Amino acid sequence: STRLFGCDPSRTLICCVFKMVEETNGDIPFYLMPLAAAMGIFVILGGFQIFYVLYANLTHKEGSSTPPSVPLKSGKMAFLAATILTSIFGYAKIVAYVDYAITQSEYVHFDPFDILGVEISSNVAEIKQAYRTLSLQYHPDKGGDAKIFLSISTAYRALTTDKDKYERYGHPDGPLTNKQLSFALPGWLFHPKGTVSIILLLLYLGFFVGIIYVIITWETKQTKMSNKEVYDTSVAAADTAYLAATLSPESTHEDILFCIATAPENIQTTEEALENIEDLKRKKEAKINQDVKKPTTNAFDLDGDGWDDEEDDDATKKAKQEEASKLRVQKQLAEAQGDGNILMEGLDDGVLGQKWVENTLESMGQWPPRDLSFLSKITFRYKGKVVSALEHPAIRRNLCFTMGRLNSVALNTHGDLLDAHSKNKLDQTYFKGSMVYRQRAGLLLEAALRLAATLKSYRLAKTIIEAVSMFKIGVVDPSSPKNISWFKGLMQKQYTEEGVPKLQVSDLNIETPGQDEIATGDLCAITMTIDRMHAEAFTKVNVASCQRQGIPTQVALQTYREGWWVLVRAKKMDGGETPKVGNFDDVLSNIIKGFNTQKFDREKDENSLLVAWPMIVRNMAQKSGNVKVQFKAPSVPGKYTIFMAIKSQEFLGTDQDFQLSATVIDSTLVERKHEEKDESVEDEKEEETKKEK
Repeated sequence: STRLFGCDPSRTLICCVFKMVEETNGDIPFYLMPLAAAMGIFVILGGFQIFYVLYANLTHKEGSSTPPSVPLKSGKMAFLAATILTSIFGYAKIVAYVDYAITQSEYVHFDPFDILGVEISSNVAEIKQAYRTLSLQYHPDKGGDAKIFLSISTAYRALTTDKDKYERYGHPDGPLTNKQLSFALPGWLFHPKGTVSIILLLLYLGFFVGIIYVIITWETKQTKMSNKEVYDTSVAAADTAYLAATLSPESTHEDILFCIATAPENIQTTEEALENIEDLKRKKEAKINQDVKKPTTNAFDLDGDGWDDEEDDDATKKAKQEEASKLRVQKQLAEAQGDGNILMEGLDDGVLGQKWVENTLESMGQWPPRDLSFLSKITFRYKGKVVSALEHPAIRRNLCFTMGRLNSVALNTHGDLLDAHSKNKLDQTYFKGSMVYRQRAGLLLEAALRLAATLKSYRLAKTIIEAVSMFKIGVVDPSSPKNISWFKGLMQKQYTEEGVPKLQVSDLNIETPGQDEIATGDLCAITMTIDRMHAEAFTKVNVASCQRQGIPTQVALQTYREGWWVLVRAKKMDGGETPKVGNFDDVLSNIIKGFNTQKFDREKDENSLLVAWPMIVRNMAQKSGNVKVQFKAPSVPGKYTIFMAIKSQEFLGTDQDFQLSATVIDSTLVERKHEEKDESVEDEKEEETKKEK
């Protein structure tokens, strides 16, 4: 505000301070009032900070790789608490001192005769008359000033009922008491007078501006965190663009999964996780080194082997010393970990993590991945240098997650892992990270499938669905007879022979609903009845399992999800090219615009998708249902063979292929009967309405 009047703010503030000191006049320390206000504001802000830190630590998930921003047991927290306590007592001391000075000033300057407007020689009657006159004039009920009325009442007491106290102490309230501490909120902080009011006004204004700034900053941070959470459960445009630029109709299952592992945002997520892990490692190592350097103060070591140490040879003594040192470091490490700390491979003895997974996969011939030619065409950078996929820590970790998942059956039944799990010796930063990666990979696979549908690539869509089943089940090759046989045996063991997943398709037909023929541009449909032959066995086993565990049956039934895909394409059989349909997803089309998608345009006509139709079964007990797969009929009339593939993203060996014949007529030569039908439908509706009435 001072800038508006062309003044220098710093000079104005200094002038206010000097003026405030001048106003003190040796009676009231006005200069201490802003200090008390500043301490009070600091206590309020510090209190909010303390509560926030407590909340953050109480809600911090145990085992999380990201530590709380300010741990409860930290020097920063201790300093904050000490500063707040100092400010509280400083505030109380200043308030008590200023209150005493104000009261003392009132005592010194208190003159009842002057207040009532009477002479010193006035008698009681004259004093009472003056009191009544002033009371009628300043009584609050009469619209007067309450403070003036209180002063009048006090002066009257000093000359009448409390005259003895006034004559003895100079005030009708008796002797002046000096409090050492006062935690109250004094009126002079909210209703200041003189130049001090300017200082306090600026201070309060700064406080409220600071509060607004903190709120805006916090909201911005929360929005960023919320966006990050949304991003963590969604797919960014950069990932989609990367998939479009990298994948092709010829991509293999491994190519797709490696592409997912090297997606930009996926790499960034893993890089951030690795940074947090390295930070935790540094803190643990620092704690261990600090404790190891501490000299022992125990003069009588009762953990030794006794007096017979001298009888051991040098080799035995050395072995004992190494063992004792190892035990001491383990003990110090356990103390450094504390409650809820994370065990880490490489720092904690016997803990299994990424290195163990890589070594085990290598012994199985699955690490490094056998064919990384797909990734050799892509340039990766790490710390400003061009590196290979395996030289990039985040990509290497993502590839390890991927290969570990594809070989999960062998890994999960490995003796070392089972033993480490029983002893709680797993590196949670890796295995929990693997679960997070699986979730991200699932979202990216869905995005890749959506992209394949938009680009109308049947081969890519088919391969992606198979890659999804590979990743979910944990097999390297989804079409291998050995893997299919293993999966069927697994289903038979768990659900009996009737529980082997299988769909039985009947009443298969293609038509334009409500019409006698299919015309170009029609929204036609493939209709069929599907029986889930495994529904009863699945339901029976899962219900029994819920009953044994005491879980409500409805919970298991409601959380069930079984995904199938119907891929439809067409081939013109009477000569000429098969026409291609437009993109299915305008949003994705805009994202991939500008990328070279000619590799998809070169696909054979019969490999161009008409539709990729999802079938999601959410009711485990559902045995059968009617399915209608809708798609736009070819734009060129002629005879067509419609190819329909049903593929599972949950099971192996359940895919089925069907062929239908369809004749598509030129829509300009066909007189449709939809108008007649609409009128008849309206007549039927009117008739039904009349009956209901």
